[in-house]
Amino acid sequence: MKLEHTQQGDVTILEFTGEFDAFNLGPVSKAIDDMIDHGQSKLVFQLKLLTFLNSSALGYLIKARKKAQAAGGDAVLAEPSRFMRKLLATVGLDKLFSIYDDTAAALKHFGGGLMAPGANLANEEVDETLLGANAIIFTLDVEGRSRKYIGKIASLYADGLKFRWDVPGWSRDARPPLSTANFDKVACPGTVVHVKFRQPFLVQGRYFEMTSAVVRATRDTRDDGSCESLFTIRYQNAKAEDLALLRQFVSDMEAFRNEIDGQS
Repeated sequence: MKLEHTQQGDVTILEFTGEFDAFNLGPVSKAIDDMIDHGQSKLVFQLKLLTFLNSSALGYLIKARKKAQAAGGDAVLAEPSRFMRKLLATVGLDKLFSIYDDTAAALKHFGGGLMAPGANLANEEVDETLLGANAIIFTLDVEGRSRKYIGKIASLYADGLKFRWDVPGWSRDARPPLSTANFDKVACPGTVVHVKFRQPFLVQGRYFEMTSAVVRATRDTRDDGSCESLFTIRYQNAKAEDLALLRQFVSDMEAFRNEIDGQS
């Protein structure tokens, strides 16, 4: 990622270009912290060329805003890219940041000419996959064979996750290997299940893959007669790097919620 800065009076405009993630978070955060420490506490983050930002990088921008405010200034967002508009609306941080449709309006934030945020993200499409609600491939032994299924993640935790899966019914004409007839027997606590999933708000294009154990598996019948299950699993034999990344994501999301709650 490239970070360029220009000065407009006592306001520093920081233009982000490319992808801002864990790989460049260290040098970028140091550069911005140094600016604030040296009296440049009025910041405009120009985001029109920012194509990706992960949860840790977004967490840093929140910290930079608080640090700038503590120093008597502020950090506002200008011209967020399509990705950033969707991300801010999805996470709910449009309630936290002052966001402007152009840099000129953002500059007026500090001059008293326009103190209210100008960008309206209320109609932005919410992308639940950024919150962790992604597809998950899970594999378990059924009738002596390893079988793959696809569910949808419901929640992520520091040491595991929950996911939903539609349980097919069983009849003389339709006898799927895993169904309502044997679900409780197969998907019981302690059952080993292999999972594979992505988290696009954490690392782009990377799959997390690990062996896990079922902690709990429940199922409910909907009004239309179909059956939905909810698995709770705990990670086992996961790579240390994967665990660290997933735990960081969970921590970041908790921090975002606390910031928004504190703003309310």
